[in-house]
Amino acid sequence: MEDEKEDAAYDRQTRDFYDLRAGERAALYNSAPSPYLETVSRLLDRGDRMLDVGCGSGRDLRAFLDAGFDAYGVEPSAGMREEAKKIFALGEDRIWSGALPLQLDGERPWLREENFRLVFCGAVLQHIEENGLFEALFSLHRAVIDGGFLHLAVPLSNPASDPATGRDREGRLFILRPPEQYGHLLSRLGFDPVFRRDYPDAHGRSGVLWTNMVFRKTKGRTLRPIEQIESVIREDSKTTTYKFALLRALAEIAVTNPRLGIWEGSGRVFLPLEPIARKWMEYYWPLVRDRKPQGHTPPAGRSDMLFRKEMEGLIVCFPAAGGGLNLFLQSLKSGTLESGIAKKVENLQK
Repeated sequence: MEDEKEDAAYDRQTRDFYDLRAGERAALYNSAPSPYLETVSRLLDRGDRMLDVGCGSGRDLRAFLDAGFDAYGVEPSAGMREEAKKIFALGEDRIWSGALPLQLDGERPWLREENFRLVFCGAVLQHIEENGLFEALFSLHRAVIDGGFLHLAVPLSNPASDPATGRDREGRLFILRPPEQYGHLLSRLGFDPVFRRDYPDAHGRSGVLWTNMVFRKTKGRTLRPIEQIESVIREDSKTTTYKFALLRALAEIAVTNPRLGIWEGSGRVFLPLEPIARKWMEYYWPLVRDRKPQGHTPPAGRSDMLFRKEMEGLIVCFPAAGGGLNLFLQSLKSGTLESGIAKKVENLQK
């Protein structure tokens, strides 16, 4: 059996942890019955096909099978797969090596697109990096049939998780995200919320809380974000590039530093203005340096750019022959700007 694909979003250090301590973790998980069987039983009929993503020790997968569901599992840790085989007699006909994002390439006859009435993903998504989260959720979306369900179990709190590093005391990647963040992304993928229930840790670990969320995939419900972006561009004034610069800045920040976003319970996302302002300095620097107008040449006595004067005052401090924009960006990033220049940057950001 091959290991999961190298580009999987599942954190390698976390997988190695489970490989090395598989017996210990399996004993912990198997010490309590599946807390998810009741929810799944409310959603499926006997014989319905389902997938357990990150099935671990096999405890839940065995419970789903014993309840009469046609259940399969994928698990990235070879050690945990071995525990599932040893304790619950779950072999390669039911569990396959796999991680998020799912590789729905039919390597197993059952591991195909739109092949499952329900996909369960319990205690897995906290181990996925921010830059891999959307792709991971999109692969779950692909696995669910229209009208089917996605059942997530994610942590609400864990005292062992360090927000600064995104890891717990055992070195596992452990990112605590607001449930609304998952809901917002899944809404964009065509899922509607069915219900949510918060509950304490099944193993009695102090301060550890979880939430159970179920979503339903609705045919034709998927929104195309690219269409929303295209509409903004179409409606933008043809004489300015402000919205283009804003969209570009937001896109770059989302890729390079997604944790800057602060999710609010209402589903809105807040982003500090400073990183956007710094992106704008980078984008507009060549226009101002080369004295090019933004769009059409403005009428006499009017400026085409509200901050052109401030940008000119900054650019003169970094002549092209001395490094220009590259030197400015390096100094800004390293915090080595002279106090007078730092003040110019501060005023420009306002």
